[in-house]
Amino acid sequence: MREAIGIKPGVDVILELRDNEIVITKPKIEGNYTEYYISTSSQKLKKKINIKDIITKEVTERNALP
Repeated sequence: MREAIGIKPGVDVILELRDNEIVITKPKIEGNYTEYYISTSSQKLKKKINIKDIITKEVTERNALP
């Protein structure tokens, strides 16, 4: 069931009782996605990365292609 709705192990879910049914949903992200991501239990990077450096390197490499 988890795979069918795209929920990976460790991700929080919402269980709701509707009449005689249990409804399982993903939590709705409100506000800042970064704060939500940090609060989840999913595996995180162990060290900081500089995304600007990564993008600059990628652009440089692509511009070097024939």
